[in-house]
Amino acid sequence: MCGICGFYGFEDASLLKKMRSAINHRGPDAEGIYTDKLCSLGHKRLSIIDLSPAGKMPMSNEDGTIWVSFNGEIYNFAGIRKDLEEKGHEFKSHTDSECILHAYEEYGKDCVKRFGGMFAFALWDSNKKLLMLARDRIGVKPLYYYYNSINGKLLFASEIKSILAADFVPREVNLEAFYHYLTFITTPAPNTLFKGINKLPGGHIAIIQNNKLKIEKYWEVSDFPLDFSMTEEKAQHLTSEKLLDSVRQRMISDVPQGVFLSGGLDSSAIVALMSELSEEPVNTFSIATGTSEKYNELKYAKIVADKFNTNHKEIHMNELDIVNFLPTLIYQADEPIGDPVNIPIYYLSQAARKNNVIVLQVGEGSDELFCGYPFYNLEVKMSKLLHALQKVPAPLRIVGKEVAKIAASKKYRTMPAVIEDYFDRIAKNQDIPWHTVLCFTEYEKPELLSKQIKHNENDENSYSLIEKTTKSAKTNNADNNNTKRHAADNLLQRERIFELKTRIAELLLMRVDKFTMAHAIEARVPFLDYKLVEFEMTVPPYSIHLKNGVTKYILKKAMQNKLPREIIHRKKTGFNVPVYENMGSDIRSIAENEFETPEMAKFFNIQKALEIIKNKETKQIGNTSFRTWILLNFALWHKYWIRGEKI
Repeated sequence: MCGICGFYGFEDASLLKKMRSAINHRGPDAEGIYTDKLCSLGHKRLSIIDLSPAGKMPMSNEDGTIWVSFNGEIYNFAGIRKDLEEKGHEFKSHTDSECILHAYEEYGKDCVKRFGGMFAFALWDSNKKLLMLARDRIGVKPLYYYYNSINGKLLFASEIKSILAADFVPREVNLEAFYHYLTFITTPAPNTLFKGINKLPGGHIAIIQNNKLKIEKYWEVSDFPLDFSMTEEKAQHLTSEKLLDSVRQRMISDVPQGVFLSGGLDSSAIVALMSELSEEPVNTFSIATGTSEKYNELKYAKIVADKFNTNHKEIHMNELDIVNFLPTLIYQADEPIGDPVNIPIYYLSQAARKNNVIVLQVGEGSDELFCGYPFYNLEVKMSKLLHALQKVPAPLRIVGKEVAKIAASKKYRTMPAVIEDYFDRIAKNQDIPWHTVLCFTEYEKPELLSKQIKHNENDENSYSLIEKTTKSAKTNNADNNNTKRHAADNLLQRERIFELKTRIAELLLMRVDKFTMAHAIEARVPFLDYKLVEFEMTVPPYSIHLKNGVTKYILKKAMQNKLPREIIHRKKTGFNVPVYENMGSDIRSIAENEFETPEMAKFFNIQKALEIIKNKETKQIGNTSFRTWILLNFALWHKYWIRGEKI
């Protein structure tokens, strides 16, 4: 795990050093640069495999014609290396990084299809005058770029702040990304909130040659259609086999590693499998984010730690100092990641680093892959209701919508707004995965936004983005003979596809990357091994993963002989953070002050935004404290990164 940066189309040694300095926290062990008149690569190294100087980057092939700057891990590098050595390639180190160079020599740009792991790299072929950027299939590792099509200049980096080290990169708000942020609490790829700065989507490569940039897809999650002949026994067996192999691969390391242990099924499963594969006790870290039972999972974590005799560390955050953490939050995230779980991830990483643990395995992706949220059951019911209501005469649908509108007008309340939004979708025949709408609905946003931020029916709204992203799922996974029978499976399949491409890649994985790397910690995600993902996407989600309404049915079956019963069957709680309950006078005052500035009036209907901020009701779905947090994150981001003011 490291930090990479660089540019194409010009030479500027001073800028390269500034870009590299901006990501010092990602690689405290070593640094390096490569420059020529057309391309420059920078690197900050966090040594994980082959700690010797032979692993220094940027790294070149034998004759110095191909260079790579690499962030991540290629878990199957030993097998790739063996194949390449048999083909005559000679290696000078024991790193996975060097495999990229020789694999490119052998297979060209298709080398990425052979890599299993998490990675973002830049490879310069000086003979062809070609720069290739690549991001792993799921998007575990971030990779950003700025491209000027007029002069052909391109900058890239692991973090946006590195690109912003270039004075000529403008700091403007991407209004399309801003619009989607309000719904998804993150910005879907390829956009970022910075106009002109893009994310390379997961499963893609970018090639720039002769000043022309081309983006190519090499992997697509919707290419693995549901297998309705799948048996429960086969699903359980292959899930067990592939998850164990995934954890085994992620234990390859020359430095100490551990697990973020919440006491939930996902992290407990990782601890159980690591303990099975290791002769040494596993290092585990748990956190209590508050004093109430709701925020304290330490008792469950201790059950697992005791069973597997781990080296266990507990962290207590009795009083979350959110106000003083806000500058760190905004700086490390680069763009708003509207999730307060950033806070405990940051402090858990800090504790791990203090205990000399450099690599941590985390449970991200399991809930989405195995249908772990109780909401999935509700989503299927709501979909059935939608189809039933579509048969209701149009006048009655209009009456229902007006009733919801009257209820919503009494107060800025979320539940009536959601109901009204749902009636609107019924009228438009939009059966979209509901759970993907994490915050403001399409119905609410016109009232929340300023007059300057216009969005008409010809623009791509957030619902149409969901439809566009999941369209292929409806084609690939349709069963013409049993369309009605498999409707729930196809709905949840579309949900999983959108979440893997947007929520997981650009929200959950980015919060883990940014706030672990703030302490130079490498986070590995065994539930998102691409071979495990490819298999689980063929398992019907409603019929098997959510069998009889039991969330994570197959994962629970796979772990039933390895984990205590109280862990397997405990109620889903999620990684709770009392930021909403602590959204007291200090936080609300900050939010109110920020939304009384003329800068925010450019984006929002200030009166409506202040209604949300001042409304302390938290018992509704999509409570106003959560919405206040989303709004505050944007306001502070704009203040620091766009206006250049101190927080």
